[in-house]
Amino acid sequence: MGAARHDHDRARHALQQGEVRPIAEILRRVADEVPGEVIEVELEREMWLGKRLWVYEIKLIAQDGRLVEVLVDAATAEILAVGKD
Repeated sequence: MGAARHDHDRARHALQQGEVRPIAEILRRVADEVPGEVIEVELEREMWLGKRLWVYEIKLIAQDGRLVEVLVDAATAEILAVGKD
């Protein structure tokens, strides 16, 4: 539980500092581009094209039943990648 609590605290701090956009905004953007049922959301600090970014990793079940992972730049809400998980 300690690691999960730490992750939650990091995410809240990033939101308070304006480093990430609210998850509701991110989910609206994803729903417009990749409709489906969201089953998991993670916020990770990752390297992307040589830059260190906050990235939302969103797993969803697409309308055709496929499991899909969507990577979203948490600061800009830009969808970085969509792929099968």
